[in-house]
Amino acid sequence: MVDEKTAIKILEYNHHLMKGDLDKKREALVAIGRQVEPTFPKLKKYNPDLESDIGFLLNQLNIRHNNLEGMRKSEYLEKLNDKELEEWYDHTYDVLLYAILTLNYMNLKQEIKELKTKIN
Repeated sequence: MVDEKTAIKILEYNHHLMKGDLDKKREALVAIGRQVEPTFPKLKKYNPDLESDIGFLLNQLNIRHNNLEGMRKSEYLEKLNDKELEEWYDHTYDVLLYAILTLNYMNLKQEIKELKTKIN
């Protein structure tokens, strides 16, 4: 479902050494988001809220865009401390993984149906 570089980012993100490193987490989320974004039309078909939430999280949490200053500045985000922002990064990671797994399941669904037919 994802390329090798992104797979490595997914594994790295979960590593305890990345705890507290918002820049590395942001970098990983951008890479994972780039892999998920082209699947948005398919994802929207299966789960429109998920597609919308991913776009929101990537675009509004200082991940893809600078939301701490300039025209995209968010007063709410500006008030978050690093720990709170990191929690949102971790939630974003979870949502991205859920999207990848959902799409993988949808790709396997027909094969599972055929397997059921063969077994039953």
